[in-house]
Amino acid sequence: MPIPKYHEFMLPFLKLAADRKERANREALEELVRFFRLSADDVALQLPSGRQSVLMNRVSWAQT
Repeated sequence: MPIPKYHEFMLPFLKLAADRKERANREALEELVRFFRLSADDVALQLPSGRQSVLMNRVSWAQT
């Protein structure tokens, strides 16, 4: 499965936050990886700049 677009992360992220438990960004990211059943290759994919993963970039945009 290709990495979802940032707007596709919004609802799952909000549902994750709905339980009002504090989570580190890394924990939320891991739960979203499981939710979308992303592969290790998907998780490792970098932006062209090489400074951030595509996944982290999209989840960060969804958080905002």
